[in-house]
Amino acid sequence: MIYEIKRLLAERIQPFWLFCREKKRMVWLLAAVTAGFIALQTAADKPADRVCIRDENGRLMELRLEEGGTAVSVPLTVEARRNGERVREEVILTLQRSSQKKNEGISSEQSESPEDLQQELQEVLTGLSDGESSILLPERLTDGTRLFWSQSRGRSSLLAALLILPLGMLFLYRDRQQKVIRSRKRQVDEIRRGLPSFHDQLLLLLSSGLIFHDAFARIAEGSRRRQTKDALQLLIMEVESACQETSSSLITVLEEKAREVGVREFSRMVRIISENQSKGVDLKEKLESESEILWNQRKKLAEERGKAAETKLSFPLAVLLVVLIVITASPAILDM
Repeated sequence: MIYEIKRLLAERIQPFWLFCREKKRMVWLLAAVTAGFIALQTAADKPADRVCIRDENGRLMELRLEEGGTAVSVPLTVEARRNGERVREEVILTLQRSSQKKNEGISSEQSESPEDLQQELQEVLTGLSDGESSILLPERLTDGTRLFWSQSRGRSSLLAALLILPLGMLFLYRDRQQKVIRSRKRQVDEIRRGLPSFHDQLLLLLSSGLIFHDAFARIAEGSRRRQTKDALQLLIMEVESACQETSSSLITVLEEKAREVGVREFSRMVRIISENQSKGVDLKEKLESESEILWNQRKKLAEERGKAAETKLSFPLAVLLVVLIVITASPAILDM
């Protein structure tokens, strides 16, 4: 079981790793973007770090704007603990020189402390004088409950920045895989659509007295003269070129291409041709029956695609019908 899991992971990870090695420039670009985001986040936290005043134990106790410093917003987290209950709140305090008053903590005129720890903490945060040049952070609630202040860091932003590289490469790898799948599907569809016509051309040339090799060469030559070529015509040209360059048998090259493309109808045609060359089976009769089957399949495929197109158009038509009803009925509704 463990061996199977390792094998499956290797099959999935190795292609992705090879893709990353192939796209080194993109990897470096995403790494530079990640470093830029981290640097910007670190630079954004520095002004807030300079205004934080801590005691000898490292506890945050005051926010004080530097001499000549500009306004700074500091995200803070305060936590209160009482009788096993823990409450945490986040607040953003702004330091600026618009006022010379300093915050002295909680007002002495505050009413009796409520029993709810959450409500007490909210009242403390409400009592803070936001917008001063110096803010003293309360150490305790009115009942003596200790408050723990800390500076909130942009951990989520840093985590998002660190995920830019792997997620970006995964997106590019996924996009490439989808393009390969679409290209493969388009190739298979073009081969299946072109096979009936290829059968008819081959039968016509065989009936005129040509042998199979000459008939195939004529079809390949006609494919080269076409300005636009589908996947089947390109495949025929590749087979003819491979036979001329390697001096291999036409049947051998056809069998190799059939295994490579993996189209069932094309493989069946190659098997018929191979049996004719090796066993002397009547090629014309076999190709005629195969051609009829292929034309029927092509008609059936066209009908299925037509039904699928009708299904896709039903929703836009329904939307247009609703819009037409609304436009027609709106004058009567407005007159009511």
